Amino acid sequence: VIEEFGSGETLEAKLEDGFLPEEKVIKYAVQILDALQEIHKRNIIHRDVTPSNVLISSDDIVKLIDFGISRNRKENQRMDTNILGTVGYAAPEQFGFQQTDITTDFYALGVLINVMLTGKLPTEEMTNNKKLEKVVQKCIQIDPAKRYHSTERIRYDLIGRKVMVPQEEKMDDVYVFPGFRSNVRWKRIVGITGYVLMIVYAIGSIMQ
Repeated sequence: VIEEFGSGETLEAKLEDGFLPEEKVIKYAVQILDALQEIHKRNIIHRDVTPSNVLISSDDIVKLIDFGISRNRKENQRMDTNILGTVGYAAPEQFGFQQTDITTDFYALGVLINVMLTGKLPTEEMTNNKKLEKVVQKCIQIDPAKRYHSTERIRYDLIGRKVMVPQEEKMDDVYVFPGFRSNVRWKRIVGITGYVLMIVYAIGSIMQ
């Protein structure tokens, strides 16, 4: 077996020196999201995103390691066969309530973000960073349906960049004008035409 050599330390070891600043937390969280996005494309759920399973290389690059309890999500299965996970980071469904999915990894990521900021689990102490607290709270919802459902949406809330967010992922805090809520060309043309006519009508009314 040939494996990649990782020169660096785990996030767990790094946190022994103290909590991390917001910029560093966001940087690491985004890189973890990149890793999760890749494995989720392959229908793999990591199920153990914890500080000891996040390796920070000497050039400050994140590596997600230890896929010992990862699994493939299976359609039409009600729950996981094995009940596994690290206490505190494991989502409720990992204890036999239902089958794990990508939101299970998002749950652990939310816990991890809070730990990077405070050194404690959300159940012990929630971060007072308002921006990141909102992300953490949504990640760790008990009901998987209320959590994030895409890495793109979490990345948007972390760094505020425009990203392609699936239509089923509701943008609660971002208002998009009708006609621009999808990438359908004809809808955009109709939307632009409609708004131009409204502006012309408004200007004409003012000048009368």
